[in-house]
Amino acid sequence: SMKLKQFFRPLDASFSTSIAARTLLRSFFVALLLSLFGGFYVYLSSSFEREISQRRGYMSAAILEAQRFFTGHEILLKNLSLSAVPSGRNGVSPPAALSGETPLALGQGASAWTLWLTDRALNYLHEHQINVLYVKAGPTGHVERLTQSARHRLPIDQDIVSQLKVLERSPMPVKGEYWFNATPNLVIADSTSLYLFTLLDKRDPVSGWLGLEIEGRDISAAMDRKHAGDFVVLNAQGEEIFSSALNPGLRRAMQGLSNDRHFGFTGDGFLPDYLIMRNQLGYADLQVIYSMEFGRLLIALREPLLITLFLALVSTIGLGLLVRRIERQLITPAIYRKQALIESETFSRAVIQTAPMALCVLRRANGSV
Repeated sequence: SMKLKQFFRPLDASFSTSIAARTLLRSFFVALLLSLFGGFYVYLSSSFEREISQRRGYMSAAILEAQRFFTGHEILLKNLSLSAVPSGRNGVSPPAALSGETPLALGQGASAWTLWLTDRALNYLHEHQINVLYVKAGPTGHVERLTQSARHRLPIDQDIVSQLKVLERSPMPVKGEYWFNATPNLVIADSTSLYLFTLLDKRDPVSGWLGLEIEGRDISAAMDRKHAGDFVVLNAQGEEIFSSALNPGLRRAMQGLSNDRHFGFTGDGFLPDYLIMRNQLGYADLQVIYSMEFGRLLIALREPLLITLFLALVSTIGLGLLVRRIERQLITPAIYRKQALIESETFSRAVIQTAPMALCVLRRANGSV
C-alpha cells in the first residue's frame, strides 16, 4: 500500500493544482460545446431529411396529377379518333344521326370522314374548354375547328401544321399522339394553347389529323404545385415541349440525367443546384421533371436554421461566461495565492540561507521549535 501511495502521489498532486483545474474546466467547456454542436447537427440533418421527404411526396403527387391530365387527354383523343367513320367513299353515305348524336364532317371528297359525338361528349368538351381540330392531309394544311369550347380562340401557329406535314412525309410509321406548343420559349401561360394531334386512321396516311386544343391555364391548374417546384415536360425524343418557367440552369442540369426515373440533387459545385424528380408517364409517351432550386430549400429550412444558430450562439456565450466567472472567482485567486505563497517561501528561504546568524522560531503557546 505504501508503494501504491507513493506511485499515485505525483499524479494526485498534478490534478490538485489550480492550473490543472483550469485546464480541466476548459476541456469540459470544449467537450460540452462539441456535444451541443453534435446535437444541433443531428437536429438540422433530421429537419433537412424531413424536408426532402416532404418535397419528394409533393413531387410524386404532382407527377401523378400530370399523368392523369396527359393520359386523360390522350385517351380522349384516341376515343374520338375511333368514333370517326369514313364517309363519301364509293358512294357510301354516312349513317343517319341518332337522337342525342351530332355528326361532324372531316374533310371533303373521297377522304371525307364523319365524327360522331354524343351530347354528353360535347358537354364534356365544353365544360373542360377543349376544342376539337382537324387538319387535312396533303401539302396545304387547313385547320378546322370542329367545336368552339375554349375561351381563347387564337389563330393556330402554322409551325405546328408544318410539323404535322413533316410527320406525314416521314418514312417511319406514325405512332401515338403528339403534343405541340406554339409558344416560342415553351413556357406555359394562361393566354397560350397546347395542341395534341393523332392520325385519324393510322392505316390511312391521307385520313388527316384529329387534334385537341387545350388552354394553358388548364395545364397550369393541373401541374402547378406550390411545394413541388417548376416542371418541364419532355417528349419521347427528350425534347422539351413546355415548362412552367424559363430556366437555362435547369436545362443544363437535365442533360446529365440518363435514366427515365431519377430523384436527387444535381450540380457540380460544393452545394447542389437543384433537387430533381424525373418520371416517365404511364400511357403517355412523355417524361415529367419537377425541380426545385437548392436556395428555395434553404429558405424553407430557415426556421430550424435560425433556431440552431440562436441556440448555438446563446450556448457558446452562456457557457463561456460561466467558465470565465468560475475562473475569476475560484481558480484565478487560488493561482495567485499559490504564487504568493511560493514567492514568500522563496524569499524566506533566501533570507535564512544568506543571514550571518542562526534563526530559531518558537511557538508562543508551548515554546516548541
